[in-house]
Amino acid sequence: MTPETAQPVTTEYFQTAMAALDVQPPVAVAVSGGADSMALLLLCRDWLRRSSDSGWADGLLALTVDHGLRRNSAAEAQRVAGWCADLGIAHRILQWADDKPTSSIQAAARQKRYALLEAACAERGIGDLLLAHQREDQAETLLLNLMRGSGVHGLAAMQPLSKRGKLRFVRPLLDVPKSDLYATLRAAGQDWIEDPSNHDSHYARVRMRTLYRHLRDEGMPPERLTATAAHMQRARAAIDHYTDELLSKAAIVGDAGVAWLDPARLSAAPEEVGLRAIARLITAIGAQRYTPR
Repeated sequence: MTPETAQPVTTEYFQTAMAALDVQPPVAVAVSGGADSMALLLLCRDWLRRSSDSGWADGLLALTVDHGLRRNSAAEAQRVAGWCADLGIAHRILQWADDKPTSSIQAAARQKRYALLEAACAERGIGDLLLAHQREDQAETLLLNLMRGSGVHGLAAMQPLSKRGKLRFVRPLLDVPKSDLYATLRAAGQDWIEDPSNHDSHYARVRMRTLYRHLRDEGMPPERLTATAAHMQRARAAIDHYTDELLSKAAIVGDAGVAWLDPARLSAAPEEVGLRAIARLITAIGAQRYTPR
């Protein structure tokens, strides 16, 4: 979709997306101040206004993480705070106060960002955190994982709904083109912040956008890539189902980080299911956040 054909995201579309994901207030929205997250914040406000009448503001909290990695980050966070005040939306700035790494900065920043967001949601008793990943983000994630040699789970890219502990991560905009989010902001007269790191070719995701544009020019638009991710998500769901079934019948997790898996049932299972079961057990007994590849 080109900017000329872009249309603002309607409240009706967003309501349908939120209902499909069973989102209930109170909710938090991760807001960097960029176009995607500001559009999500406006859509969430309008969704709550329609469903909650006068009490909508009690059901919405905007969270901005100041990583302290750029000179203007604190000022940008304050700018978002001002916009939220104008919109009547509660807002908190979460600061990364620890020492910063000298390598793998984006990965470390992402890990810290989610830790801060999780803690803020837990403090307020919020069960749903809304994230503004959109269609182009989904396509880029699929391509990055493809280049890393990922299997079904990686090629499924980002899930519309995932869970970590008691907190649900909700991505209602994965089917929405970025151009429609720009159109949403322009229609509302809402400004946004352009992050200069989005154009820094030092980062893999930024370099991927160059390849992504070439693929689009060759007839592989983002909607085809996201359709592939959707196919992989269905395959992932099937694998997860049979992995759960295998673990329920064949695995025992004991104390002191000890687990046992029935070798006969393991060998009888499809290889992918068996590998996923082993990875899950390693994650469980090692108290790891992510499963090994």
